[in-house]
Amino acid sequence: MMNVFVQTSHTGLATALVELGYHVEYYLDNMAYNDLELRLKHGDIVFWQQVSGHVFYASNAHVVILSSEPSGQEEYAAATAGASAYLELDKPDKKILKHVIDSVSKGQIWMTRETIAKVFDEYAKSMEPKTFGS
Repeated sequence: MMNVFVQTSHTGLATALVELGYHVEYYLDNMAYNDLELRLKHGDIVFWQQVSGHVFYASNAHVVILSSEPSGQEEYAAATAGASAYLELDKPDKKILKHVIDSVSKGQIWMTRETIAKVFDEYAKSMEPKTFGS
């Protein structure tokens, strides 16, 4: 069974997730992601609020970054850190939450087209052959 992890202070989000039928586990607001990783199983969902300083590629879980002040730059940072989704924290709309969880649990990404295009473009540029001596 997939678990959904939420910070203890995000009671509105947790309530919406429980109403949708998900099993919610709480973690402390000041917990380091590496410490939380010890509790995660493959396929779990983690709602996390901080991007900087984290890399989520090797995580067992799908990471959903929550932002109280969403921005394209932060969403791009979340994508390049390996997060699966990026959402505005203050609007835990149940319908969107269900779509996000369904999507990321299938390995899909839930971010704007602009961010996905920018990540793909940066990756493609990094793969271009380098010319020497020109």
